Amino acid sequence: MRRPSLAEDPLKGQALVVFLTSTCHSDAAELSRTVSDRIVQKLGKAFSPKAVHLVTQLPKTRSSKIMRRVIRSAYDGTPPGDLSSLVNPEAFQEIAGIVKAG
Repeated sequence: MRRPSLAEDPLKGQALVVFLTSTCHSDAAELSRTVSDRIVQKLGKAFSPKAVHLVTQLPKTRSSKIMRRVIRSAYDGTPPGDLSSLVNPEAFQEIAGIVKAG
């Protein structure tokens, strides 16, 4: 039996969860609302994010590709698999800590 993902929604199926970095140091709650509102404005209410999380960095490879599977596994609590190509493994720990905190 498959464990349900934290990013699943009973009506929509998979729900959108946003992890973003910011160069400006504004209020995180205000930035989350702004991003959520902008997504709804551009893509529609069906794409309203379940959560918006502000992080200091995203997990990237040496060629600066964002490793979405690592973010997904940190959010779902599943094993991340091979992390040897990560330049910044601390980004995975930060995301996992945010998810644990609630």
